[in-house]
Amino acid sequence: MASKKAPAKKAAPKKAAKKPEKAKPALEPEFVKKASAADRKAALEALLEQEAIPHPKPAAPPVADPAPLPPVLREASAADRKAAVEQLVEESGVAGALAKAPWKRTAPAPAPSGPPQPAAPAPKEAPRAVMTKAPLEPTTGRSAPRVVILDSNALMMQFQFHVDIEKEVRRILNINFDVVVPRVVVHELERLAKEGAHKEAGEARMALELAKTFRIEETPLDGDTAVLRLAEKLNAIVVTNDKRLRAMLRAKDIPNIYMRSRAFLTIEGHIPGM
Repeated sequence: MASKKAPAKKAAPKKAAKKPEKAKPALEPEFVKKASAADRKAALEALLEQEAIPHPKPAAPPVADPAPLPPVLREASAADRKAAVEQLVEESGVAGALAKAPWKRTAPAPAPSGPPQPAAPAPKEAPRAVMTKAPLEPTTGRSAPRVVILDSNALMMQFQFHVDIEKEVRRILNINFDVVVPRVVVHELERLAKEGAHKEAGEARMALELAKTFRIEETPLDGDTAVLRLAEKLNAIVVTNDKRLRAMLRAKDIPNIYMRSRAFLTIEGHIPGM
């Protein structure tokens, strides 16, 4: 007797592989939920343009106007527009454009800078002297003018060291003053202009022309003694760089103005009222 064959079992249907779940989109703003599909597409394009996010654009017809921003988006806050961009980008499959959004970008790190370099000091320039053809103007004020005596040494230093004697005397004293040149100083400059070396003779001639623009005072004596006696008589301040004459003035407590560092003048001694 033939045995009966057991009926073949039907193969169980294969379960379909689960598709990976899409990442949940960002929280959808309320006004996006209520918009139609056309409005959502127009809103996405307008938001990408407004937020300056680079994105692929379909070729537009030559006469088509740019997509206007829907009224609801014009009134939305910046945070709502940002959320709408993220939501609509997810729906439209152009999520790569979201990485180029301004709030997703990271600023490049600043290049390392070296230690600050000290600024180079400005070059110093010695003041240039200009030969004066007029006497010094008295400074403003109510006090009686003091007398300032210039010896041959002081008159020549303006052309030897390019120091403006007038400007420096005015800066130091800051009081009313008259400039006087002793007659003996004029004689000394005339002698140097004739007998001095070439350079010294030229400087003496220019100093002589400058001396003639001031008041000339007669002196009965010669040399440094004549300058000293005239200073005592006029209660004057003497401008000189002669060491011997300066020592004589110091012994008599007569203030004198002299040159320092071959660049500027300074005063030695006390002047009442200064």
